[in-house]
Amino acid sequence: MARRAEYWPKLQQKERDDRARLWRRARQHLFKYEQPLCATIQAIWRGCPYPADPVYLLDLLHQIDMGKMDPHRPPWIYFQPAVAPVTPDATRFEEAFRQIGHKKVGGGPKTTEADEFLFCGNLGSGMLILRSRVRLIEANESFYTCSAHRLRDSHVGRQGHWVDLRVTGECSDANLALITRLAQEADTRPVVVPREKPRRR
Repeated sequence: MARRAEYWPKLQQKERDDRARLWRRARQHLFKYEQPLCATIQAIWRGCPYPADPVYLLDLLHQIDMGKMDPHRPPWIYFQPAVAPVTPDATRFEEAFRQIGHKKVGGGPKTTEADEFLFCGNLGSGMLILRSRVRLIEANESFYTCSAHRLRDSHVGRQGHWVDLRVTGECSDANLALITRLAQEADTRPVVVPREKPRRR
């Protein structure tokens, strides 16, 4: 225990001295770069996922020196621009819009419930959200599932129904007409496509 009590502080001091020497070496290496490259490397070091250790900083500088890493495009940052998929010349509803949601609405027995679907797509002027719901023409009609129709498979199949397809987002008259045509081609029932009124906050 006496030997350990004497050796332990010396070991700790040696490790601190070694670490400080590596930090001095790394800083000396860093400040050899011209500005603004030196500032760029400092910025990527602050934001990199490596531990704050001089060995990792020296390795980073070595990778830059060897040309294996571009300090302006570090590998831990994703530089690919995010581009929303756009289908300005869609010929089918499924090409222009994809389903992102589905729920039952009505809250009563199955004969009084209808399917509500959410779709999203971009025809070129921005993201559009479509909400599709089957409506009753006659109040005494009932909903039931039939796959003879479209705008998704689980839909009502009787003659007394129409599809209410509401559009949310910046939608021109031409795009509204295109959506109406594509939706009507995708379903055998009458389809009405109004713009969704913005909700009051």
